[in-house]
Amino acid sequence: MRWVNFFVGVTCWVAAGCDRAPVGRVAGGGVIPVVVAEVVRKDMPVTLRAIGRSTVEATVVIKPQVTGMLTGLHFEEGQEVKAGDLLATMDARPFEVALARARADLAQAASGAKNAGDQAKRYTDLHRTGGASREQFEQFVTVAQQAGAEEESAKAAVQKAQLDLDYCTMRAPMTGRVGRRLIAPGNVVIANQSEVVVINQLAPMDVTFTLPERYLAVLQARMVAGGLRVAATMEGVEPRTVVGEVDFLDNAVQVASGTIELKARFANEAGELWPGQFVTVVVDLAVEKDVVVVPASATQTGPAGAFVFVMRADQTVGVQKVTVARSTGAEAVVSAGLEGGERVVVDGQSRLVNGSKVEVKESVEAAAAAAAATVLKPRL
Repeated sequence: MRWVNFFVGVTCWVAAGCDRAPVGRVAGGGVIPVVVAEVVRKDMPVTLRAIGRSTVEATVVIKPQVTGMLTGLHFEEGQEVKAGDLLATMDARPFEVALARARADLAQAASGAKNAGDQAKRYTDLHRTGGASREQFEQFVTVAQQAGAEEESAKAAVQKAQLDLDYCTMRAPMTGRVGRRLIAPGNVVIANQSEVVVINQLAPMDVTFTLPERYLAVLQARMVAGGLRVAATMEGVEPRTVVGEVDFLDNAVQVASGTIELKARFANEAGELWPGQFVTVVVDLAVEKDVVVVPASATQTGPAGAFVFVMRADQTVGVQKVTVARSTGAEAVVSAGLEGGERVVVDGQSRLVNGSKVEVKESVEAAAAAAAATVLKPRL
């Protein structure tokens, strides 16, 4: 009958959401082992979380600018290249012939222009002294002007032929990583059509993501004030986190979703981010000073709201109602109910009631210190 009354009392407390729970122990009067942690006061960031996708800052598709036969590819698939590195070569012989012909045409045009210029000068002097008519003078001047224009056209043809010859060598226009080969040597490539390889610039790297429009005002204020810090985490066997800064806020809210698009820039010097990769984005909006923080696992939810089990001096626990302002990862910010310095139960709450006798089998701080000592202990 005694145990029946005890469990009835617990049931009534849970159902009614009473502020004070009945005092009790586990069956047999045993002491309940628990893990505890200290309530601390510290500065806590106010953050927003979202899912983003990494995008490259620039992408270049390498295409030939002249038509001809591809003779060589001078890169490995997936290779890192720098601006100016040789990527591909084409058969240059037809363009060398064209350049030689253009230079010969220029020499001929230059000779003709010089001869026509000399004739024009001679008849100009004769016209001044009356030794030649005005019609003869104007005719030779016109011929000299035409010869001069032909020489300029020949010079342009030489420049064009030299440019076509230079285009037989394709170089990387920027630093980045090449993809797979899109064509093999021996094929005839068409100017501005055939694709040789794609280069992605991996540093810096952008991450695009969206946030609810209700945060638009605070996002704008933070960007105007001088920067909005962003952390991006890549999930995997070994999660990695990189830090960047928002550099773009879209000029319109997406009506269908009620969100605003942002873009953050990351240096990505070590290549942590990869194009098209999904990442978890955490945006730091502000920092709250000297707030009460408990492990999120310490907070429980009952009919009357959130509460924690607080250790007492007599090795019992008491139920303490709390107001959880927000949670950040494994920590919760408490705005009411705790002051800091208390010890709260973070593991073993399922067997506790108000006044339960407990035994601290381990504290979170001690476990962390033991883990650090294990890592730092030298191997013999």
